[in-house]
Amino acid sequence: MARRIWSLVAAALILTACAGPANVQPTARLTPTPPVWQPPAEVLSLESVTQLTLLGISRQSNGTIFGFAFSRDGRRLLTVSGDDSARLWDLESGTPIWFLEHSEASYGFFVVDDSQLALVNRSQRQQVEVFDAQDQHRVRSFRAHEGNVGPASVSADGRLLAFGAEDGTVAIWDMVSEEERFVLEAHSFPVRGVVFSPDSRLLATFSAEWAIRLWDTTTGRTTAVLAEFDRNAQSVTFSPDSSLVAMNTGNQIRVWRTADGALVQAITLAEQTADRQIVLTASGYILGAGALDTVGMWSIESGEYFAGLPGHGENFDSMALNPAGDLLVTVARPGPVYLWNMSDPNQRVQLLDSSQEITLAGWSPDGRMLVLAAGNGTLYFYGVPAGGPVTPAGD
Repeated sequence: MARRIWSLVAAALILTACAGPANVQPTARLTPTPPVWQPPAEVLSLESVTQLTLLGISRQSNGTIFGFAFSRDGRRLLTVSGDDSARLWDLESGTPIWFLEHSEASYGFFVVDDSQLALVNRSQRQQVEVFDAQDQHRVRSFRAHEGNVGPASVSADGRLLAFGAEDGTVAIWDMVSEEERFVLEAHSFPVRGVVFSPDSRLLATFSAEWAIRLWDTTTGRTTAVLAEFDRNAQSVTFSPDSSLVAMNTGNQIRVWRTADGALVQAITLAEQTADRQIVLTASGYILGAGALDTVGMWSIESGEYFAGLPGHGENFDSMALNPAGDLLVTVARPGPVYLWNMSDPNQRVQLLDSSQEITLAGWSPDGRMLVLAAGNGTLYFYGVPAGGPVTPAGD
């Protein structure tokens, strides 16, 4: 059914489907020219992709957007950017509803059931400011860690914040009780990454000591030490059901069970094949991207190479899978932005060409919206438009 529906996109969006992934060449693309903002309606999926539309463009920010976070209902967006500003967006109207100057934030999160916003200061890297998400007044601020804070992450339920420090420790804060829950003696080197599992029950930490550690967020105890590799981890990710955790280096991918730390898969790769990012899909695949021109797909069960998604250039930036797991967006800088049919890797839509310099991509948790951020601060909003009156775009 998915293949039949996607075939309709060839007529609606001039989607090209070729004989093999290595030969996929789109003949047209969606052009960024919406005159007004159109609010998103239904979930964007294989069933609705024929109605994919650029809902609006905003150029409110004057600096590169470091990151953005969606509220859990998918109706608001928090952005932090290089012009030292933070903005809260209403995605029904496409307009910013809050603007904070001189925030110097490197991370921004929705916390405590989306009722609060937490901004991690970029210059004072221990300082976190918390704002009320309704009227945007400052609720409190706190020192996240005694040492200089590096990476930060929020749990899926918005309750916990984790901060990795240069001294190898990790602080976990409970944003509901407003207390520091644990300080983990995690590593002997500066922490390079902290990642919560989708069920919020585990935290993965890694540094330059060739080891990944899993922690129970309830007890603060180590549940597994994963060290069966000979290079530093580049990134760590969990499967959607939190049952697996994976890491990548310059020439390998490793996958473990989170329940007992058992190695499930070890894949040796050519250099730079998947040294940038990996994603585990609910359908049983590993997606890996690096400095080469192809995003690879491997079977988690067998480790065999399944397909390649080509055409990204040498400066691949990121990829993001939608909540349903049937659409993948890939970004290269400079390079085009593609939307892929995960049921058939032969099929893709080119959303933007290389002139927009897209640096970030992300899906709203409800699956209604895809957001792309350009290096100049421009935001592109994609989705299935709702009917009824339209409002001016936030531009």
